[in-house]
Amino acid sequence: MTDTAYENDTEETTEAPAAEEKAPKSKRVGIPEGYVSPIGFKNALVETERVDADYRPQLVYAYVKSPGKTNPFPVKWTDGTNVFDNQADAGDESRPVVVLDEALAWWDEKQTRQAEKATKKAEEAAKPAAPAKKARGSKKKVDEVVEVDDTEHDFTEAE
Repeated sequence: MTDTAYENDTEETTEAPAAEEKAPKSKRVGIPEGYVSPIGFKNALVETERVDADYRPQLVYAYVKSPGKTNPFPVKWTDGTNVFDNQADAGDESRPVVVLDEALAWWDEKQTRQAEKATKKAEEAAKPAAPAKKARGSKKKVDEVVEVDDTEHDFTEAE
């Protein structure tokens, strides 16, 4: 093998592959315009100083997994191009997304609800205790007090 043949082989292998041949960075589907990921929502909470910087993203994903019944977290699901209300419609390769303004409004309402709940609980704790319920059993009232005369009995005290 000559030196020139070796150099030609080396040159061919060191060429960068074409841009079309590069593998995508992630297998995740993209996020449509106007939506953010749960991590993006968490970052927005930090930027707007609604939570501390050490707020864990797992807590946001807990809202995604269990959005609630009475005032659900406004999570949507995307397959990369379309947005769906539930994961079953979006398919297996879907990912959760939120509209940032809706999610921030939900967060503020959640904080208000929690404050109202705490206030209500504190008011209930400050109220005087309700009278205890009467025990079940005989409903007869005892009006007569019977006195016992201990002198009739012959008791001895123990030493």
